[in-house]
Amino acid sequence: MIINNRNPLSFLLTCSALLTVALTPFNASAKKLDWSKVPYTHFSDQEPLRDFLTELAATQKTPIVISEKVDSVVSGYYREMPPEEIFLNVAKANGLLWYFDGDTLFVNREDELQTGSVSLSHASASEFTSSLERLGVLDHHYHWVSSDVDQMVYFKGPEQFVTAVLEMSKVLDKKQTTPSIYKWVDSRGVTHFSSNRPKKFATSNNIKIIEKDKGLVLLGEPNIQE
Repeated sequence: MIINNRNPLSFLLTCSALLTVALTPFNASAKKLDWSKVPYTHFSDQEPLRDFLTELAATQKTPIVISEKVDSVVSGYYREMPPEEIFLNVAKANGLLWYFDGDTLFVNREDELQTGSVSLSHASASEFTSSLERLGVLDHHYHWVSSDVDQMVYFKGPEQFVTAVLEMSKVLDKKQTTPSIYKWVDSRGVTHFSSNRPKKFATSNNIKIIEKDKGLVLLGEPNIQE
């Protein structure tokens, strides 16, 4: 059974009720964006923050999806600075969250933080956690608590992170007939996971098959049509 709980108060009450059981906090790492070391210079004067982030991501040749709620402006002169440092400074100053799924950088406002939980039937909470770590789904920025006692996982983060964890729970928490997982990107740039070959998706050249136990890309299928 899969539970998606996006009510922060309910989530905190649930976690409080579990203080008497053995919970395992996990500090995991998602795939990290490989920022260029080449210094970057940028001047902004009341520039829309969306435009600033889009241009910065373009210098890294990385697709970016920015929440519609990110609607502020930015002013400043960044002279010969590492791109990652600029991004982190701007994100902190503007209250932004980010999540990189290995393909796309997602940016949201802090007030868009969501919570979720998963009840596992076949895989243990620790096995599920380890699998997500190998596949680069987990992100150490965000809260993650797992319990092998009651087979539950509790987490919070941006929408894309929560969605990815819930999709992976559907793939991993069942008796596996194949060690492969399909990873594909839709027209919005959002990455999805499934245990079966996706029948419909917009970006036909972004489908991959991943070896579940090692998290390695084995095969690309660029010619599958929607």
